[in-house]
Amino acid sequence: VFTGGPGAHGETEASVMARYARRLGVPIEAIRLEPRARDTAENARFSVELLCEGRARCRPRVIVVSSPYHLRRARRLFECAGADAQVVAAELPDDIGYQLAFSAYEYAVRLAYIFDDACARARR
Repeated sequence: VFTGGPGAHGETEASVMARYARRLGVPIEAIRLEPRARDTAENARFSVELLCEGRARCRPRVIVVSSPYHLRRARRLFECAGADAQVVAAELPDDIGYQLAFSAYEYAVRLAYIFDDACARARR
């Protein structure tokens, strides 16, 4: 499942990732798209809904791939959504500025979660 709604250029994040996966040889029949999510809580919720296909008693096993800074939060939200989640860290660019910015962003989001129950938003 590739998940993510409209990005900066109008195309969904899900379709950009799926196109890249296709270039790497992933068969089209193995790809599912979730093009609505606007944040990680929605990535989790909509992906679990897609995988469960309306079944009430469903706990899909997923592997969440993201940056190392994001994995702890992503795992928690996928588990809130009802998945059995494992995580794998994607490689980061060597650019230290990028790494610092991403790290700062993750800490800011965690602080924002004091006021936003993202786990509740992830639940289906």
